Amino acid sequence: MILLEQVVRCYLSIDLDISVQVNALDLSYVSSSRSLKSVYDPLGYSAEAKHTARESWQRLIESLRCDELLLCDLEGYPLESSHSNFWRLERLAHEESILLKLQRRELAPLRGLRWFTPEANGSCLPGITRSILIDLFRKYGAEVIETKLPLVGTTETERTTYYLSSTLKSLSWIREIDDHQFTAPRFNHHLLQWVEVRLRELSLWGDVHPSK
Repeated sequence: MILLEQVVRCYLSIDLDISVQVNALDLSYVSSSRSLKSVYDPLGYSAEAKHTARESWQRLIESLRCDELLLCDLEGYPLESSHSNFWRLERLAHEESILLKLQRRELAPLRGLRWFTPEANGSCLPGITRSILIDLFRKYGAEVIETKLPLVGTTETERTTYYLSSTLKSLSWIREIDDHQFTAPRFNHHLLQWVEVRLRELSLWGDVHPSK
C-alpha cells in the first residue's frame, strides 16, 4: 500500500477570507536544520498575528536570507518563530549515554535531557505539536519546563541546543540564530528520528493526549 502524504494549509487574511492550499509533503523540510534572525515587537505578538502577518514575515525572511524569524518581545526574550514553536535543550547527561539509550530503544531514552519552551500565555501559540511533544518528552524520561527563556547568546554552554517544532517539520535543530552558531549533539540525528517515529505512530493510532 502506498500512502501519499500531503500538507494542508489554511490561511486567514486580515479581511477574514479563508484560503486552503494542498501540497505534497516535502520531506527535505522535515527534521532539517534552520537558520533564524531575531525581530522585536514592542507590543508583543498576539495569536492573530500568526495568521495575518505571514506574508510580511515571509518578505522579511527573504530579505534577511534566513529560514525563519525568531519573534522576541521588546527586551529580546524569545517567544516563538514565524512558523514554529521554540525550544531550548540542556543536556544533563553525557552525549554518548543519551545516544546509546536512543539506539537501544530503552524505555526512558530521554532521561538526562531538560527541555525549556516559552509559556503559551498569549504571547505565543500553544501549538498542537508542541503540546504533544511536552507529553512525549515527559513520558519518556525528560524534564520539560514552560518558562521565559533567557536571551539568546548569553547563557549557553556546550550542552545547550535549540530546536523548533511544528506539525509540518516535527522537530528541527537550529544551527544559527543571528551571529550565534550552534553545534548539534552527537545524538541529534537519532533524537530527530525518534521524535518523527513517535509522532507518526500517534497520527496512525490516534493515541494523542496533549497537555493543553
